Amino acid sequence: MKARACLKAATLLLLMAIAIDGTAQALEDFGYARNEATGGRPLLVILTDFEGSPGLRSADPVPDPNGYFENLAFNNFGSPSNPSLMTYFQEISNGRFYWYRAGVLGPYKFKPMDLGTDKNQKLTRLTLALKAAADDGFDFSQFDQDGDGTVRTNELGVMVVDNYSTDGGLSFYGANRFSDPSCFKPTGKEITLCLRGAMLGHYASFMTIAHELLHSVGKQNCLHDGECALDLYGGTGDLSSGYTIMSQTPSMSLQAWHLDPFHKIQFGWVEPRLYDMNVPQAQTLGAAHLIHDDQPIILYNSYALDEYFILEYRTNQGAGAGGYDGDVAGNGLVIWHVKVDANKVPIVVPSATVPNKGDRVVLMLGAPNMARGKGTAWAPATKSIFGSDSYVIPYSLQWLNGGDSGIQIKVGVASADAMRLNVSWGHFEKEPPPERKKILSYSQMWAIGDIGQFDDSDNYTVVTTFNTGTVRYSHVVADQAGIFYYDRTTGRSMLTDLDTAGNHHVLATFPAGYFGAGWTHIVSHRGYLFFYSAVNGMAAIGTLSSTGFRQYKFYPAGSFGTGWTHIVSTQGGLLYYAAGNGMGAVGDWEFVYAPCSSFCFPTVTEVRHKTLSFFPAGSFATGWTSIAETDNGVLFYRKSDGLQVMVDVLSYGNVVTRGNTFQYLKTGYTAVVPFGAHILFYDSSNGDTGVGKILTADPWVYSGSVGSLKLLQEWPSYLTPGWSHLVAPAQAAAVN
Repeated sequence: MKARACLKAATLLLLMAIAIDGTAQALEDFGYARNEATGGRPLLVILTDFEGSPGLRSADPVPDPNGYFENLAFNNFGSPSNPSLMTYFQEISNGRFYWYRAGVLGPYKFKPMDLGTDKNQKLTRLTLALKAAADDGFDFSQFDQDGDGTVRTNELGVMVVDNYSTDGGLSFYGANRFSDPSCFKPTGKEITLCLRGAMLGHYASFMTIAHELLHSVGKQNCLHDGECALDLYGGTGDLSSGYTIMSQTPSMSLQAWHLDPFHKIQFGWVEPRLYDMNVPQAQTLGAAHLIHDDQPIILYNSYALDEYFILEYRTNQGAGAGGYDGDVAGNGLVIWHVKVDANKVPIVVPSATVPNKGDRVVLMLGAPNMARGKGTAWAPATKSIFGSDSYVIPYSLQWLNGGDSGIQIKVGVASADAMRLNVSWGHFEKEPPPERKKILSYSQMWAIGDIGQFDDSDNYTVVTTFNTGTVRYSHVVADQAGIFYYDRTTGRSMLTDLDTAGNHHVLATFPAGYFGAGWTHIVSHRGYLFFYSAVNGMAAIGTLSSTGFRQYKFYPAGSFGTGWTHIVSTQGGLLYYAAGNGMGAVGDWEFVYAPCSSFCFPTVTEVRHKTLSFFPAGSFATGWTSIAETDNGVLFYRKSDGLQVMVDVLSYGNVVTRGNTFQYLKTGYTAVVPFGAHILFYDSSNGDTGVGKILTADPWVYSGSVGSLKLLQEWPSYLTPGWSHLVAPAQAAAVN
């Protein structure tokens, strides 16, 4: 892991002056690696035992405090369930920084009277611990990396654990202080120690320990504000809580979550992607705990690079359950607002709620109202089948002075493995509600029907019901003129329409004899209705309206072959199929126009059927029960065994099977109905229902699956059983 991370870091350092989005901005403009902390750094753990206090970790009980803290600090195989500082820092730094063992010393015995006071941000107890270690023979000089006779905080980390606290008598406190004095030579030693240390009660939480150690991380000696990690909890003590370790931490627990992206960028632990916020974009964010693809996004205004926004994705879902981000306070998009001074150090503004306190402007803008430092992550959009796959945060990004950037963020859905989140930004108008595709269900036996639709939560609701009186129609066909009902026994027919609300309106009725009886198939294809009789091979072609039927061509009995069980309109033409023997054909319209000079519009006088290709018996598998043209290919389904496959009907009658699309679905579906980008499956015997779609090219879709059907949801006994026809109306007309 370390070698891979170092190679990655070296490559990126060569490129870090190059803007990620092609603009003139570079990573350094936003403080990248300003406090670079890479590679390993030794960590010395010193245990101290004060007389009169309970023994170190005695309440657990822990029989071996040294072994306990050895494991907590340096366990190479630490995991979120058995955490160690070594593996935690490796994860939050993408393997670029880690603590390694300098030693676990003590416990050294002291009396309360040995303590001085915590004054001027200095601690006598740290001095006591360092002197005790030196008196015990610990060689500090081995960590003098630059050979100047002084060991500093950027050369050696120090963690002092005690069972005594002046902080309200608590045993889980944490602090990071200089020794008192700040620099001193242990007795009899030539080396000078100028060290900060993480001072910790022996029951301090894992996050408290890591928080205090981060105050010692940086390439400087942490002498000045902004040289190492900064507290971000603000005047209220809880700003951005649960989203950065540099906010408040729990009192006693092994909970863990990540560092904020601002500090990761400053330490050189992650390379952000840079985008001018005024240029609309759509991007994908990887989860912050990933080693790869974890880069946050910086949105900036090129006229003022001292104030910007950072977008990151935080989650404890999916594989690994978030790693060391497993206890993050919420899953989703986290927006950070940052404003820095000329040295790239976050400025401090007066607390809005606590007098005489300040807030550093590295603040999350939380849901539900973009309050600075408050709220939760913006949850991924609901991955419903029929609703929108994104939502716009109803607040634009605001500058610290109250100015409105006008830029809004749109949150998309998370990937199936929860590791990535779609996000975009720009000037978004209020989005119209998604169009509701209607489904018409009709029962020939009962002569009744329903109009229904799916909502954002994938719930099917009935919009309206209707009946067809005494006529039990054998055919229900969606045509551009409306919904055509036909009774094969008598030839009686009806044309209806739906308005945008889903109400069912009768446009015209046609008595017995208007259309001949006996037609077995009626297909709407390229604006014309095709009538066919499988019994005698008779056919007719025409157009339908509320004023009647206009016939463009009639074919007497014997003109077409008999026995076709399916005739389906496809992009490539009319597809014919015989389920009994696997025979097939493809045909299409051929138009005849009235004579026309160059100054008139040509008029169609005849529409003929032209056979493009013929496939003899055995060319197709037998027994297919449903064939449907989808928005991406032709779907074949066989209800006896559930076999399903996708086919393309090409120009000139070619038919090509998509070889990677064979699969077995549930058996028994009696209707397969494409509506919009979805396909509805329905079993009339029990109401079982399924919804699927054809997969298209997408970064989240395996390339070998493109063009195949994916079942998105299946609901047992969902729709009313007994419908003989399900159709998706071609359009919903507005009716005044």
